[in-house]
Amino acid sequence: MNSMAPSYRSLLRPLSKQRPSSPLVPQANLLRGGRRANSYASFVVREPPANVANQRVIPLIFPSASAWDRASVTGQTSLAAMLAEHGYTGVEVDLEIPSPRPATPDRLLHTLSKELASQIRLSGQMFKPCIISHGVGGSLIAQTYIESNNASGLVMISPAVDTHEALHLLPAPLQEFTYEPNFPILIVDTPERIELHEQRNRLVKDGLVDMAIVPQLVEKNVFGAVAKWLDDQL
Repeated sequence: MNSMAPSYRSLLRPLSKQRPSSPLVPQANLLRGGRRANSYASFVVREPPANVANQRVIPLIFPSASAWDRASVTGQTSLAAMLAEHGYTGVEVDLEIPSPRPATPDRLLHTLSKELASQIRLSGQMFKPCIISHGVGGSLIAQTYIESNNASGLVMISPAVDTHEALHLLPAPLQEFTYEPNFPILIVDTPERIELHEQRNRLVKDGLVDMAIVPQLVEKNVFGAVAKWLDDQL
């Protein structure tokens, strides 16, 4: 692990026991959305309330493909709403699997990544985004996206420890990602899965990521870890 990881272990573990300082009031967020003609996705932009003093310029992108991997959308809407109260604009993008389904895992993921990039452009974001994914499928989409698109950061909540863990979602085995990140990365996961990441996750073994350990992947734990890291890194 890199030199920052121990500090995040110590800083974020106490945060997992705290509730966010602002109540979650989704109705206060400004919502707008859209769908491009002949696209395989739709998006919702969630902007911070006008009374939030510290408006952040880096947009947060929450990709999912709920029909493909239900876990990819778990908690994403509530996390986007809570981070909007914290000053971040969030774009939730739910991707659909095209028909006919691409025959290889590379084609499937690149199709989803290309559509994600189109939806981000359509949402009108001006700055390089930070991608926040959830689950095995979400982490595959996020990592495929950042292989060929600019980003300010990447947060993966309970991602695949390696591509072998994603075999149940793919038509064939997928080679491991080989990108070398030039931006900060955070993995949020439970103690049991952090051990698996340390054994099998290339990014963790190469010391390229920070890790936040939470006792359970519930809203208040994830929000505390992610908000702290975003404030420090972006």
